[in-house]
Amino acid sequence: WLYTKAWGVDVAISQVHMTAKVIEEEIGLGELVTLLKLNRGEAALVEMRLPEGAPAMGKAIRDLSLPADTVIVSIIRDGKLVIPRGDTTLQGGDEVLAVSTVKAEPALKDALVGPA
Repeated sequence: WLYTKAWGVDVAISQVHMTAKVIEEEIGLGELVTLLKLNRGEAALVEMRLPEGAPAMGKAIRDLSLPADTVIVSIIRDGKLVIPRGDTTLQGGDEVLAVSTVKAEPALKDALVGPA
């Protein structure tokens, strides 16, 4: 409604969306990304895209050596939300979202993709 073809505009582009896509592409597989800080920065909602061949690939969540201060809260797989349970198996390319204390983040990363 704001722009018409008469103005020569055929597509509206969101700068926020474009910036987010560029950032997403720059973040490598296996990198832990903080999405939201919680409890005055003591904990965070974090995301990691599981690379092919990661140690956690093919394992059920209950079989992972997750730190005590961490819980996997959701998985985005092929663009669809998966609410994880203990028997949910991780796959390469999964976007894993977890709540973790900042101190436990290195151990979370190790559990998902192995030590650096």
